[in-house]
Amino acid sequence: MEPIERWVVKLDFVGANAGVRPVGKEETGAVISYFKGNPEEWKTGLPAYSKVVYLDLWPGIDLVFTGTSGRMKYEFIVHPGADPSAIRLACRGVEAVKIAADGRLVISTPVGGFEDDVPVAWQEVDGERANVSVSYVLEEGAGEKDAGLVSGGGGDDGVMESELDSRSHVYRFAVGEYDQRRPLVLDPAFIIYCGYIGGLDWDAGYGRAVDGSGNAYVTGYTDSDQASFPVIYGPDLSYNGAYDAFVAKVSAGFLEVTPTTGFNSSGPIGGPFSPSSQTYTLQNIGFTSINWTATKTVDWISLDNTSGTLSADSSTTVTVSINSNANSLKASSKP
Repeated sequence: MEPIERWVVKLDFVGANAGVRPVGKEETGAVISYFKGNPEEWKTGLPAYSKVVYLDLWPGIDLVFTGTSGRMKYEFIVHPGADPSAIRLACRGVEAVKIAADGRLVISTPVGGFEDDVPVAWQEVDGERANVSVSYVLEEGAGEKDAGLVSGGGGDDGVMESELDSRSHVYRFAVGEYDQRRPLVLDPAFIIYCGYIGGLDWDAGYGRAVDGSGNAYVTGYTDSDQASFPVIYGPDLSYNGAYDAFVAKVSAGFLEVTPTTGFNSSGPIGGPFSPSSQTYTLQNIGFTSINWTATKTVDWISLDNTSGTLSADSSTTVTVSINSNANSLKASSKP
């Protein structure tokens, strides 16, 4: 018997509204066209979105998917008056689902396992995030038949399923006390890798693994050269002919800096200069802590924050300002 190389696990929304359809929010400005099949089946000028919302998946509860560079996540928004215990999820096609001592959800399949991190819940109170206690709870009798189920995949249209099968494991969230007059956000902290590794020619990935820190490793071959394939470290960073082998590491930490534009300031010789400063937000949109450093290359710029450590989903700011040394600059000076 040949070894099993892949396995499909589906996440079902138990007892959810079967008529819900996703709605795109926050257009990115990108436009996508699909030229597949016969011309009458082509789709052109389709807008892209950074957020997809399933409104009222359960009564008063929305499911929101958001995407950033290298990461996708989802959250449940429990509106005032709704019951968070209505949220029931089922892993279908798995061997076992357990809750680890530290609160993580451990999922086993015939070809290996994966984990959902400890969930978090919070509310916004007076502009600040107030944490709410939350944990996973496994339901007894997992695998029993349960009608009225919406699936994250499967069925003729990829949305509907009629019942759980014998390998389904149902779990939900136990939520502590919170202000039911305000929206509640449940974040299951489900880890999904998304991104692109490759160049302008034919590339293929054949192996992947994840280490204990959440970093992903991909092996394969490429027919792209070093001009388009992302190469930084390695014994040989040059193209050596058809189908070069590669090993790529995708870090679990991703630092997003906004705004993405540079700091442009102008003024007469001797000052004043306008704008005199600009603040950048640094956010760790990855899954593990990362260390960051900001440096300057000229003495007429000051930084109010130069280094630190950002845990997952945390952020900080760096303000770049023009100091008095700029008063002696010559015309058209640049850092």
